[in-house]
Amino acid sequence: MIVLSQGLSELSWDALRKYLGSSVIENILGFAKVLLIAIIVYFIGRKVIKVLLKWIKRAFTQSSMEEGVSGFLLTLTNFALNGILIISIAGIIGIETTSFVAILGSAGVAIGLALQGSLSNLAGGVLVLVTKPFKVGDYIIAGAKEGTVSKIDIFYTNIVTVDNKRIVIPNGTISNMDVINVTNEPTRRLDLIIPVSYKADIDHVRSVIMGVCQNNEMVLLDESIEVLLYEFASSSINMSVRVWVNTENYWALKWELQEKLKKALDAEGIEIPFNQLDVTLLNSK
Repeated sequence: MIVLSQGLSELSWDALRKYLGSSVIENILGFAKVLLIAIIVYFIGRKVIKVLLKWIKRAFTQSSMEEGVSGFLLTLTNFALNGILIISIAGIIGIETTSFVAILGSAGVAIGLALQGSLSNLAGGVLVLVTKPFKVGDYIIAGAKEGTVSKIDIFYTNIVTVDNKRIVIPNGTISNMDVINVTNEPTRRLDLIIPVSYKADIDHVRSVIMGVCQNNEMVLLDESIEVLLYEFASSSINMSVRVWVNTENYWALKWELQEKLKKALDAEGIEIPFNQLDVTLLNSK
C-alpha cells in the first residue's frame, strides 16, 4: 500500500509538472518561499518594534519628559519603524521600493502642504514642551497677551487672564515670539516712582521712604533697598524706589507699599504734586 501510494504521488506530481510546465512550478515554489520569508520577517519585525517602543517609553518616563512630547515622539517612532518594516517586506517580495518610496514622499508633501498651519503648531508645541520656557502655573507675557498658563497641548497653549478669561495661543505663534516668564524666579524686584515737590528736602524724603520699606514684612531685607533721585520732571522730583520681594507677594506689596508711602509722606508734610502750568500774561499796551 505504501509503495502504491508513493507511486501515485510521483505520478500525480509528474502529471502536474507536465501540465503546467516546470518553469511555472518553480516560480510558484520560489514565490511561496519568498512569501514565507516575508511573513517571518514581518512577525519578527513587529516583535522587535514592540520591544524598542517599550524601551523608548521607559527611557522617556525616567527622563521626566512631558507627556505630550513623549506621546508624540512614540507615535512618530512607531510610524517610522513600521514604515521601514513595510518597505523592507516590499523589497523582499520583489516590489520596486524606489517607486513605493516616491509615492509615500509625494503623499507626505501633499499632506504637509494641506496641514501647513497645523504642522507649524505641532513643531512649536514640541519645541515648547522640550525647551520648557514656561510651565503650567507660570504667569507669562506673550506679545499683547498675558496671564497664567493653565494648559500646554501639543498644538495650543492656554492662559487665563487676571479677570478669568481664557486665551488660546497657537504654539507655532508662541514659539516664534518673545515670551516673558514673570514668575519663573523665586524673587522679583519691585520698582516704584514717587513724585515729590521741588521744595522737599531730598534727604528727608529718602529717610521717610526708607523707613516705610524697612518696616514692611514682605520686603526682603537681606537684599538692597534703593531710594534714588530718578529724574527732574516738569512739576516734580521723581524718586525711584527699588525693593526685592518673593514673587508670590509682588502685587500685594505693590498695593500696600504705595498706600503706606502716601500716608507717611502726608504725615511728614511732604507734598506729592500734580502737574502744574505757569501762565504769564503779557500786557499788550
